[in-house]
Amino acid sequence: MNYKLKDKLQGGFTLLEVVIYVGLVAGALSLVIVMFYSLLDSERRNGNRMAVEAEANFLMHKLSWALTGAQSVSQPAVGATSTTLSLTKYNFAGNPLVFDLASSSVRLGRAGGEIVPLTSGRVAVTALVFEHLSSTPSRAEGVNFKVTIRGTAPGFPIASTTLDSTIYLRK
Repeated sequence: MNYKLKDKLQGGFTLLEVVIYVGLVAGALSLVIVMFYSLLDSERRNGNRMAVEAEANFLMHKLSWALTGAQSVSQPAVGATSTTLSLTKYNFAGNPLVFDLASSSVRLGRAGGEIVPLTSGRVAVTALVFEHLSSTPSRAEGVNFKVTIRGTAPGFPIASTTLDSTIYLRK
């Protein structure tokens, strides 16, 4: 009887059970790896989209800042459109402010001094149009601007956005 009891205690797993458990663990690991790479790819795509949105938001705020408190717009002419906006602000030492598009980047020049880019290399500005709106009895003089920004991250779906806004000058 001692031999039968000893055989039962040393039983262990059969080869079939080991193969099944190894297959289950391998399947679970492959699912985890696929989910991890999917999450990583989604994070990169969202990062590209967030870069475009952040740059567009910054550009919108900078243009709004410049046009709020603007005394006059010298370019484009009233009723015309241009890729350059030149304006003078009330009581501002950096007059004139000049916004333009060069090499897929929006730039800002102050008082004829150094011109600085407002957008980074993570995005490309594909369109920038300023329209100088004339004043009418029912509305003040204003500037309409339309800008299209696209992400430049290689290997990802193109993230882009278009902003269209009108800001009226206070007289």
